[in-house]
Amino acid sequence: MDVYYLPGDTSVLRLWEASIPFRGKDAVQRKPGHIISIAQILRYLKALFSPLLYLQAIRYYQTDDIRAMPRFLPHPALQLDLFEGMATVPDDVERFVQPYPGESLSVLFVGKKIVGFVRAAFKSIYFSQVRVSLDVRPGEVFLYDAFLLPEYRESQLSSYLISGTARKLLEQGFGRVLVGISDDSLHSRTMIEKLGFRHYHTLNLYRILGMWFCKAINTSS
Repeated sequence: MDVYYLPGDTSVLRLWEASIPFRGKDAVQRKPGHIISIAQILRYLKALFSPLLYLQAIRYYQTDDIRAMPRFLPHPALQLDLFEGMATVPDDVERFVQPYPGESLSVLFVGKKIVGFVRAAFKSIYFSQVRVSLDVRPGEVFLYDAFLLPEYRESQLSSYLISGTARKLLEQGFGRVLVGISDDSLHSRTMIEKLGFRHYHTLNLYRILGMWFCKAINTSS
C-alpha cells in the first residue's frame, strides 16, 4: 500500500502534488504555433453541434476494499469531517454548502477554512438535467457533486477528499462506495483509478433535438 506524505509547512499545501505519482491536469493549454490536436477539434465540433446533438459518457467506479486504497498520513493543517444528516451540519458549513435531506456531507478544511466538500447519497438519485436515475442499493453509497475552491484545484486535495471520505464510509460498514466520472476528464479518471476504484459501468447519454436518450454498458474491467 502506498503512503503519501503532506508537507509540514501549511503554506506549501499546493505543492503537495509534487510528491504524488498521479498528479496532472484535465487539459494542457495550447501555445501559439502548436498543432491543434484531434481531441481539441472534436471538442470544438461537440460544442458547435451541441444544440442539435450532444454526446456524453459517464463512467461509474466502485470500491469495496480499504486495502486497495492509498493511505494519507495525518497533517495538522487538514481536517476531513463527515456530517451525517442535516441536523449535524454546523452553521458555518451550511453557509458554505446546502445539505440535502437523507444524505451525508463530507467537508474538507485547511486550518479553519472550508475548501471543499463531497455529497454522499444512500438511496437512488435522480439527475433532472439529463433525466437519468442512479440506483443506489442498500449497503451502497454514491459520492457526487465534489467541489474544491479554485485556488486548491491544482493540488491533490481532491484525492485526499474522495479517498478519505470513501475510507470513512467503508469503515462505518458500507459494502460499496460508488462514484461517477465524465469520460471527458482523463485526469479525474486516472485519479479515481489510482485511489483503488474499479470501473464497472458506463452510461452513454445522447441529446438529439432536445430529447434525451441513454444506453448502459456493463463491464468487469
